[in-house]
Amino acid sequence: MSPRMASFLDTLKRKKSVQHIGQQERMLIENAVYYVDPPMRAAIQQKERTPVHLFIRKLIYSDMNQRNYTRIIKQIRRLHWEEAEVVTILEKVLSKPGKVKYGNIYLLAIITGALFRYHQDFVVTVIDNILEYIVVGLEQNDFKFNQRRIAEVKYLAELYNFRMVDHPVIFDTMYRIMTFGHGK
Repeated sequence: MSPRMASFLDTLKRKKSVQHIGQQERMLIENAVYYVDPPMRAAIQQKERTPVHLFIRKLIYSDMNQRNYTRIIKQIRRLHWEEAEVVTILEKVLSKPGKVKYGNIYLLAIITGALFRYHQDFVVTVIDNILEYIVVGLEQNDFKFNQRRIAEVKYLAELYNFRMVDHPVIFDTMYRIMTFGHGK
């Protein structure tokens, strides 16, 4: 901030404290000063992600749509599946349907179904994670996670549509959702 602006703000603060002005005008001045000279605070730390992690997130969260999901499947299959880091990242990304656009959740299920042919254990882990996240969401009963839970249930339903999950799992999950109660 320039010295001239700093002296102007000091003058404004002194006049505000000396003169008798209304509460509304006082708030306007305080808001203007806050806007011009905000208090110092720490910046939000960004997570350090590897280029592979950023690439996978970009593929699934940003680029995935109806026209290019087959290309995305091919690119995911080309990744180095022997590396534990790649498998862990894919597991995290495919287990979080709440971060995908709601209309693209079925594409996430298609990708998961396409990977089942080549990596059965991996897909079973993803489905297990989804079921676990649904149960944890029911146990927490926090309204800010409702949208995430709806996305997880829709993802589970889409996985059922693509024959990745059997009907007893769906019925057990539905029963758990309907009978899980809270005192609130």
